[in-house]
Amino acid sequence: MRLVGWFVIGGLWGGAALVGCGGDSARHIVDAPEGGSGSGSDTVAGALDGLRWELPCGADLGGNVCAATDAADQIATITGSGHFNVLLRFRGLVETKAYAGGTVDGFFNTGGADNGDTFNVYAMMVSAPAQTYFVNMGASNIYNCFALDYLEAVPMDGGATVTLSAMPIDGHEIENLDPGGTPIVVPDIAPAPAAYNGQFVQVDVVSVGAL
Repeated sequence: MRLVGWFVIGGLWGGAALVGCGGDSARHIVDAPEGGSGSGSDTVAGALDGLRWELPCGADLGGNVCAATDAADQIATITGSGHFNVLLRFRGLVETKAYAGGTVDGFFNTGGADNGDTFNVYAMMVSAPAQTYFVNMGASNIYNCFALDYLEAVPMDGGATVTLSAMPIDGHEIENLDPGGTPIVVPDIAPAPAAYNGQFVQVDVVSVGAL
């Protein structure tokens, strides 16, 4: 069990809510921790719910590597006024990257920076309070992907913009393969039960509280 913001996250998840997956017609299940308010789709952070970083694979370049291009930024606006603690769930599959500096909590890096190597950057930029977060923290130079499923509480002000940015720095990325060479399927996230051809991260709003 660990404390995330002002929520205690343990082994049990509360009731599930069916919500839309931003930008496409897929549906997915978002589970809220006990005491949480659900998917967040009707909250001030509803526009953020279901947004995705997506980096599909292009040509196979050999050695578990494929061609990739920068994804279009995904942008959401926090509505209302005041200061909020937004509990987010991150799910997907990515290559990891060793960011410089920042505060690290597993795959999540707060306030770090690109270390200048060629591994993919997955950034979430919040305009107020201004901060940059990276969601694929780990070692660079690993030629397989990792599945993500974790929670983080992020402060956001009413009126702030949240920008998701995904960049394959050298036009290459690691193919969707785990350490054993098997494609990773992320349960309950499109295109499950099929494996995504490339890398992606989906962010879902679990709950919102006042700061």
